[in-house]
Parts: sequence; structure tokens; C-alpha cells
Amino acid sequence: MSTDIQFLSYEGAATLRSIDIKTSPVLSLDVRGENFVDVVSVYINGLAAREFIVLSNTRLLAEIPLALVGAPITDVQVRTARAELTPQSIVHLDVGVGSRVAEGSVRLVQLFLKLLLTTPGTDVFRPDLGGGLSRLRGSTDNAGGSRLKAAAAQALEVTKTQVIALQANNPGLSASERLKSASLLSSSFEGSTLGVRIRLVSMSGDVADAGVSL
Repeated sequence: MSTDIQFLSYEGAATLRSIDIKTSPVLSLDVRGENFVDVVSVYINGLAAREFIVLSNTRLLAEIPLALVGAPITDVQVRTARAELTPQSIVHLDVGVGSRVAEGSVRLVQLFLKLLLTTPGTDVFRPDLGGGLSRLRGSTDNAGGSRLKAAAAQALEVTKTQVIALQANNPGLSASERLKSASLLSSSFEGSTLGVRIRLVSMSGDVADAGVSL
């Protein structure tokens, strides 16, 4: 059985209850929610807040990035340190040399994301592999994003088929590492950024959500 080195990292996403805009002393968001413990970053419309301060485990202030001044606030994420992968985790693919062995849900998620982002023809050993999602990076869509969202959904279906086929030839996988289903939870298109959020369910019933922005 092959060994996969873990290149997947993840953060938790705290639950938010309300968001207000403050203009003094600096333009910022007054965010209220739950479990603001071990907060590592705050993202506003996909951009990291340069400064934030946690006032309590239910309230924090985050400076609005200059690029968003005057723009509507459509998405806010409060990210926290996370020791395990859950459906609320924010997933990252880290490039570098790792030493941990990927197992369980982590192994399944990183395989799926790797194939989802692979462009067909770039793998010299298996040129047929790849969902091709990365080809949509920087694309424009005069149809309000509907064309790109449809392309993202198609990339997800292609990747699901490929993962199931690959795993059928690997009897050494555990139930938590074997894909049962993959679904598109949401997709958004803002400016030139396409964001998709997917849900993977393993044969053991474990659920993992992952978000990708291009």
C-alpha cells in the first residue's frame, strides 16, 4: 500500500451571530459570535484583515482591508486553530516537505482536492487525470458567473468519478479514506474570484467540507 505524506492543513471556522460596521477610530467590523478562542485570522470577502483584536470569546474587531472600502461586505470568516478535521474546517494545501503520514479523512480530502485542481494532460504518467478546476483561475464571465459555476460543478463530477475509480484499485484503503459521495455545497463569483465549497462523505460516514477560491 502506498504512503501519502500530509500536505493538508486546516483551521476552524467560528460561528458568527452578527456583524456591524464601525467607522471610528478605523473602519472595522464589530463581529459577534461563539468560540472566539485561539483566533488566528479574520477574512473579509476573502481578504485577510491586517489587524484584529479579540475582545472576548464572543466578540472581536477586525480592520476592513483598504481594497474593500466602499464595497459591500458579503462574507466574513473568523478562523481558529484546529487540531482535527471537521465539517467546519477551512482547508489549505501547503507546498513543502512534510513528515506526517496522511490518514483517514485528511488523506481522502487531500487526494480529492489534488485531483480537482489538476489540469488534464499535466500528469505525464496519467494525462487523463484531473478535474481541471485550476483552469478557471482568472476567468471572466459575462453571464454573472453562471458559466463558471457550471464549469466548477462539472469539474467536481469528473473528480468524483476519477477518485472512486482510482480507489477501486487500492484494497488497502480504510473506510474513512474511501470516497462515498461528493457534492457542491455552494459556489460564488465576485469580481474575478470563483469560490466553491464542497462536501465529501467517506464510506465510514465521516463528513468533511472544503473551500477552494480561484
